[in-house]
Amino acid sequence: MLNLDCKEHDEQMAALATLCLWILIHFVTGTPGAWREVIKVTSNLLEKVDIHTWNLSTTAALTYQSFSSSFALVQTQYLGRLEFPASLKTSLPGVEMSKSQIMPAQSLELVSSFNTKLLQKPCLAPDELDQLEIEFALSTPEPSTDFDIGNPDSAMVHHHRSLFYYASLLYFRCNSGRRGPEQEIQDLVARCLDHMEQLQMLQKHSSPNTWIYAAVAFEAATPELRYRMRCLFSERKSLGIATWDTLLLLVEEVWMRRDNAHPEVAPEPWTRIVAALPEHDVILY
Repeated sequence: MLNLDCKEHDEQMAALATLCLWILIHFVTGTPGAWREVIKVTSNLLEKVDIHTWNLSTTAALTYQSFSSSFALVQTQYLGRLEFPASLKTSLPGVEMSKSQIMPAQSLELVSSFNTKLLQKPCLAPDELDQLEIEFALSTPEPSTDFDIGNPDSAMVHHHRSLFYYASLLYFRCNSGRRGPEQEIQDLVARCLDHMEQLQMLQKHSSPNTWIYAAVAFEAATPELRYRMRCLFSERKSLGIATWDTLLLLVEEVWMRRDNAHPEVAPEPWTRIVAALPEHDVILY
């Protein structure tokens, strides 16, 4: 940890890589709340280091972008808290993002912007919401230049990008106060599940993005959609990653609370429910 105060590029890069590994360890072990201190230390490191430092090598750029893209999603878990880390740029100056990136840059930037605004003030102005609503709806990912549905690798990129787009749109609608008709929400959940099931066939025994699973699973309200969601969670059992088991418990808790709520009251955003359950505070990234 002494390297956190060093000025040398190699030591700064090594420190960031070590912290990323530490976060991964907390993801695997699933110790509630333990990951927050590492996020805080990592955020402090990146605040001190000039952003252009991470452009000095390909390895440094990839390491930074790996953390910053995850951080944009992890911000969700700071909503409703008095203390939260400063926002980060999801991309580096002068570094072009690949069109085959599984999390489309535009959707990722919108999630980051939305979370940052909510952290600063829980209730956004109508004109801000109008603008975000339009941007989320129009942020459809650009098709990969070499897309081929018959090619497993190409199909995998397609499903990942489409899934993240729909999950981001779902997250915005369900946490902005503009949920809209419930049937539209369930249709979005079904679209996400279609892509998740395709990815399950293409990437058996993998560990998908837990934030995406959370954003989709929490909103599933029908027996059929919940059954499909449980089936996908059951495929994660063999991984031995504690966070997946805790996330399923959290999903079941959110479902139970919503089922017991008054039917005429709009569903409480899952970010508020999760914030009140510290025993299930595992990192979603």
